Amino acid sequence: MIVSTLKLGIDKNNDMKITDEIKMSISQAMNEWLKQEGKEYNQSELARKTNVNNAIVSLIKRGTFVNGKSQIADEEFVKLAQFLNPSLIEVVIEDTNNDEDGFSKERLRQIVGSYHFNTENFVLTLDMAEVFMKTNSQGILDSKISGAGKTYALEVCSKLWNKAYYYKASGKVTPAEFLLGILKSMGVKEFRGNNSKKIDEIVRLMPYNGLLMIDELETVQRKNTVYPILKDLIDRAKGNFGMIAAGHGLLNFFKKKADKNRDNYPQIYRRLADKSVILHEVRKEDIKRIVQQFGGLTEVAEQWMCEHISNYDTLRTCMRAIIEIDRTVKSVDGLIKSLNKLISKERKATPDTMDRFSI
Repeated sequence: MIVSTLKLGIDKNNDMKITDEIKMSISQAMNEWLKQEGKEYNQSELARKTNVNNAIVSLIKRGTFVNGKSQIADEEFVKLAQFLNPSLIEVVIEDTNNDEDGFSKERLRQIVGSYHFNTENFVLTLDMAEVFMKTNSQGILDSKISGAGKTYALEVCSKLWNKAYYYKASGKVTPAEFLLGILKSMGVKEFRGNNSKKIDEIVRLMPYNGLLMIDELETVQRKNTVYPILKDLIDRAKGNFGMIAAGHGLLNFFKKKADKNRDNYPQIYRRLADKSVILHEVRKEDIKRIVQQFGGLTEVAEQWMCEHISNYDTLRTCMRAIIEIDRTVKSVDGLIKSLNKLISKERKATPDTMDRFSI
């Protein structure tokens, strides 16, 4: 089970219950942070970075946990704790008999909706994000196939942790657009300045132990101008915040370019390769477990699912159909016929990814 939790702060119903002792620890951490940062950052800057109202920040700083006649919401303390002192926040990884599929269903419904399936790729991605945030590491998240669930998992990370920012690159993006896209993911609507100043602003806004996730890097067409910008970001991230460069076939591409000693690529490869995670097709064991968990399928239908599905999006589509639609199908043949139609439709909508690295 993977949940983001405040130590001693979760009750049996998975609701946060933050004690006054924890609140006081957060208040003390806030005062220590402001004292250490000196003139560089002030209370208003802290409020902006954590998305907590400045008046609330002021109250908590003074050790006051009531705003007027109302208690300050626990959510505000969580935001501050995640920024000020990551040791107050844990990402707990544990197995439970009651929840084999990972997140508690209620928490997952809040984050990603009802149709989440906890595959090995999903767990690997969240584990990577957790470690990179705690250690300020940089590395590659590579998927050997299109549809491994990489993008979905990264998007969940950005919703699960308020210090994690997700940006999906696009084909014809210029270096300036690339940096503006990252800034937009961090909540900056407009920014004027050259690329150097944009990088400075990204680094300034990124919280310590934060995480920047840049996805679909293999789709970028202007690699010779965008990737040097990526290298600069990687250099600036070291020791300050975590960074994940994600894409399909990305590790192999960087290695080939580094072997040919192309500009910037040897440096990028050296900085990222040692801390890379590779996602493969969805395992048959995952599919079998997920199908059995929801029940209602014969062994023939279960076997058909294991043989025909390796793509996470297709898995979600088929399971949704099984759960919501195909319960009305009386025969195994009817169910398999229906699933065949769904997979055919899914493949037409999202064709297999070709090699997009040819320059």
